[in-house]
Amino acid sequence: MISPLFSLDGRTALVTGAGSPTGIGFAAARILGELGARVVVTSTPDRVLQRSAKLLQIGLKARGSFGDLTNEAYVSSLVDQTICWFGGLDIVVTGWAMSTRRSFMAEKGREDCAKAQDCQSHQFQAKIANSP
Repeated sequence: MISPLFSLDGRTALVTGAGSPTGIGFAAARILGELGARVVVTSTPDRVLQRSAKLLQIGLKARGSFGDLTNEAYVSSLVDQTICWFGGLDIVVTGWAMSTRRSFMAEKGREDCAKAQDCQSHQFQAKIANSP
């Protein structure tokens, strides 16, 4: 039994970079779910749907979505979708997948990668702040 001090019952978490079964994003999503949160996992590849299925299989409340988190329209729709599925959004864990960062850095450079991550965080904050 989880101590009420650590309970996330009634909370909803959105975790990015959760596509790998052995990655930190999926591990974070599982822990949040085990603490009682409803969890939405997302990544660029559609394999994240397998991660959400695994969370459901072990008895957690979860949904999955895949898309490009550098796309403002996707981020906006993801927040809306999360609120629609679970009635709110309380926790955001941005765990951009390492393979995405590496390929993005190789193409754009380290500075542009940092800007993209910062932009993603600001997009989530702005969208959540303007949501009911």
